[in-house]
Amino acid sequence: MRSVPATSLFTMLGLLFALGGDAGGANSQREPAMDERIGTLGVAGSQVFLNGTRALGGEAIHVGDTVTTGNASSGLIEFSDGGLFQLDQNTDPIFLVKRLQSGFCILAKILSGQVFVDKQPFCIDSPALDAINNSRINIRVTPQQTGITVLSGSVTVVRPESARILVSQQYIMTLQGEARTRQLSERELMEMLRWRKNYTFTGWCCKDQQVTHSDREQCGTAQFSFDRVLLEAKCRARDSPRFDLDFGLPMYPRHRPTEPPTQQPNSLQ
Repeated sequence: MRSVPATSLFTMLGLLFALGGDAGGANSQREPAMDERIGTLGVAGSQVFLNGTRALGGEAIHVGDTVTTGNASSGLIEFSDGGLFQLDQNTDPIFLVKRLQSGFCILAKILSGQVFVDKQPFCIDSPALDAINNSRINIRVTPQQTGITVLSGSVTVVRPESARILVSQQYIMTLQGEARTRQLSERELMEMLRWRKNYTFTGWCCKDQQVTHSDREQCGTAQFSFDRVLLEAKCRARDSPRFDLDFGLPMYPRHRPTEPPTQQPNSLQ
């Protein structure tokens, strides 16, 4: 059998890996269906509810789910495709999917409360306005108005009127359609997020191929998840594949059969 030149082999392997990466990217852009998993929930406090039932850390969040929080409680959702969404106390979002001209976004429909969002694109639906987030933002919704504060990036308001909110700006829209924008100082921005420090989230941390219980902040740059099973699958050590230059396919180490000893001719007596 003719051997494949090494240069051609690595060229083909590079192409295969590139195609595999593109395929993964395409899958990550697929619009999730109703009831499909989109994230994992962490809880802080005793009054976090998923679809009306008291929630436990590590539960899956699906399209169509509602998360609510009571006094002194917070929920933190880590999305499967990256980004996070944290609820302050007394907050009630339902998670849906909204189609855009360029694809889709996860949408949080919020009737009241306060949330922090670090995900893009991400869509917001409140009684006073609809918007598309391309940044890190804080949202405060009351029966009278909705306020959005931009910490980085920008936000596009699409209802009731078009507007763009830039970094360090706070935009407030009332139910009567009255809008106002103001620039916040660095100190005011820090005060806006102080509520997040009231809560501590615990889950699981992968470090040195070991999964241990940990606070989210203490895990640092290591891998963290509220779902232990998912994290263990990622954290588990795997054998590194080798490549057979005859066929260009990944092969794991193989043991060669032991060759029988060479027999020596009998010496003359």
